[in-house]
Amino acid sequence: MRINVGDELQRQVVNNTGVAIDNGKAVCICGVDATSGLFEITLVGANDADLDESDIFITTMNFAAAVGTKGRVTRYGEIHDLDTSGRTAAEHYYLSATPGEFTTTKPTAPSAIVHIGHVNTVHASEGIATVDIHSVNRPFTVLPFAFNSNGIGAGTYYTDGGFYKAPAAHKAFNQGALTQTYGTANTAYGAHAFIVCGGAGTVNTGVVGIRVTGSSITDAGVYTASDTETLSADITGLALNQYVETSKKWVGTVTFTLYTVSGSPTTYSLNANYGYAKYEDIGNRDLTVVGVQIVGRCGATDTAADMSIIPHISTGWVYSAAAFVPGSTPLATFRTDNPTKNTLTNAE
Repeated sequence: MRINVGDELQRQVVNNTGVAIDNGKAVCICGVDATSGLFEITLVGANDADLDESDIFITTMNFAAAVGTKGRVTRYGEIHDLDTSGRTAAEHYYLSATPGEFTTTKPTAPSAIVHIGHVNTVHASEGIATVDIHSVNRPFTVLPFAFNSNGIGAGTYYTDGGFYKAPAAHKAFNQGALTQTYGTANTAYGAHAFIVCGGAGTVNTGVVGIRVTGSSITDAGVYTASDTETLSADITGLALNQYVETSKKWVGTVTFTLYTVSGSPTTYSLNANYGYAKYEDIGNRDLTVVGVQIVGRCGATDTAADMSIIPHISTGWVYSAAAFVPGSTPLATFRTDNPTKNTLTNAE
């Protein structure tokens, strides 16, 4: 064991887990040893419930598996004799979702972002890292959205945070019906084009793909009048209810097209729903939604109103040949949670 006087802040702890804990592992305080009065430790990961960065330490020695093994951990300073091979000097370390481990990639939700420190020296057994543990908070904001049915008496509506637009009927793509257009010319959708598959496509020989062509626009305002993006380079690899969307955003009319990737296919087909998906992605930032509140005033009495919160994810979509409803499985539905007292009263 090496103690770097003046460069490292340590404390003595006890390993009562019954499992060996190696040098350079992330641990947290989990209790107090009744015999010694020292804090007990256990491995910790970025997905652990009630994670508190003030309880996190890094082991500075190997702890044997024997219950009651004492040793030292550090919260700040240099730790030595690590395997830092494959790393880069000054590279950041974050707490990994795997208990005890680190990652050089900043974790995404739902994992907490806990900065562990930096790599000092790269070496397979004598690596050095600087420990400076602190949480990295994701930005917090309240994002209000408005909703208005625009005087229309019935139907499905979305907040102004986005929308789904798709016809009820599917498209039966085949060698005689290669294309399907969607959207209105010159309309500033700024939306992703998507399909929901009715199963794997069929091809008698060769490879057939499906792509989207039209006019795209980026979040930075870069407009491309004639653009294209492949949804799938092999329609036989698609599956029932599979949702696929373009990474690009489109304006005006787009065209979905089956096209030959290789070979000389003569008979091929794909059934799919198609349309536009627009959603608030907060500039593609990593975020965690902690709550949704819906407040408003009713414009009319309605005994059949309903509301759902729908996450925009690739799972939970359902293909339909004649009655497609866009969107994944709802996180919550008003009339499911409140099945009886759900009448909306005018002006309330």
